[in-house]
Amino acid sequence: MLLSNAPRRAYALVEAMTRMGLERELYGEVLSSGEATRDALIARTDPFFAGLAGRAYHLGPERDRSVFDGTGVEIAASIDGAGYIVNNTGPTELHETIVDYDDVLAGRRQTQAAHGLRQSGHRRPAGGQTIVCAGAYAQRYLAMGGLCGLSGQARSGDLQSRTGPS
Repeated sequence: MLLSNAPRRAYALVEAMTRMGLERELYGEVLSSGEATRDALIARTDPFFAGLAGRAYHLGPERDRSVFDGTGVEIAASIDGAGYIVNNTGPTELHETIVDYDDVLAGRRQTQAAHGLRQSGHRRPAGGQTIVCAGAYAQRYLAMGGLCGLSGQARSGDLQSRTGPS
């Protein structure tokens, strides 16, 4: 099994690795953080995810929206039309910082909406620089008094559901 912290679905990773020349026969099943988040959005067994209501605002780049495939989650065009936020990896554009999203985060806190975040990482390299990740947005949002749920990191339960009992 290939484990990835990528915010996209497993099929998107397989396609990207194939484009890079990595032969499919070199690895088995793929489990990504994006796949784990999608599973949480569908199952809604975690109390935090069970409580998410309304449309989601996707804070992140378009390329990471595959986590919503087949979930039934409707994406709001703006934060004003959303009941919660799903943050895939961090900023929409690499040059943006966490401060650029303070208005979005503060607006949701004031309406007591839940903030659904994926990935617990705080920083990662991208495009020759270090950018903030979803974990940093979660920390900032919690400091503002918002509600936060983390998902997307592979846990033993995620692995057992894919590979069977050990």
